[in-house]
Amino acid sequence: MCAGSMFFLGHVFTLLAVRVGNVSLQNPLMGIKTLLVALIAVMLGIQQLETSLVFAALGMTLATIMLALPDKLQTDRPALTLFYTFLSCLFFAIFDLSIAIKAQAFGAPWTFLTVTMFVGALLSLSLMPFFRGGIKALPRTAWRWIYISGFMMALQCLFLAIFLAFTGKAAEGNIAYSTRGLWSVLLPLIIASQLQRTDTKMSRSTWIRRIVGASIMSLSIYLLFQG
Repeated sequence: MCAGSMFFLGHVFTLLAVRVGNVSLQNPLMGIKTLLVALIAVMLGIQQLETSLVFAALGMTLATIMLALPDKLQTDRPALTLFYTFLSCLFFAIFDLSIAIKAQAFGAPWTFLTVTMFVGALLSLSLMPFFRGGIKALPRTAWRWIYISGFMMALQCLFLAIFLAFTGKAAEGNIAYSTRGLWSVLLPLIIASQLQRTDTKMSRSTWIRRIVGASIMSLSIYLLFQG
């Protein structure tokens, strides 16, 4: 139940960060979670302090921010966005570590994950009174994309949770999971090139930053496997 609550709070503060600021700042800062998981795991004695692990976590955090950071930040309240994003990362980090530590001790990892996700889903219903205009106000065409994106989000979260539950390697799992930052850059470029979009061209400085970020990410993955 505690793990499910952390999962719920992580999403709440993610949405708050986007609402008060902008996803252009919130998304890159989510890379902090990788570093928090590694630091808390070492502090609690869950993970041994290995040089390769520390540098991999640091490198992945930096690479994620470099890959996701846009040319221009579109936010009027960066401090509040940073605060909410940090809380989001902290709650998600505790959630990941809870699964890694307790799922096996619970006796049945699948049961632990089921109860955890059920609690998170149940708590999310408490947000319904805060909806603007209610569910009926959503246009019919939006529901298709809500179902698709919701399914994809649930699937990626489930894969990470299963890895954490059955291996107990929270730090390594988050470092590998952070490679999504690379795909979030490559896939739009591939799609844009296929559609022959001309408004997706990036500046030279952005290209250089993302190439460096991708290189650091590759090095971090190498260090992870070396450890």
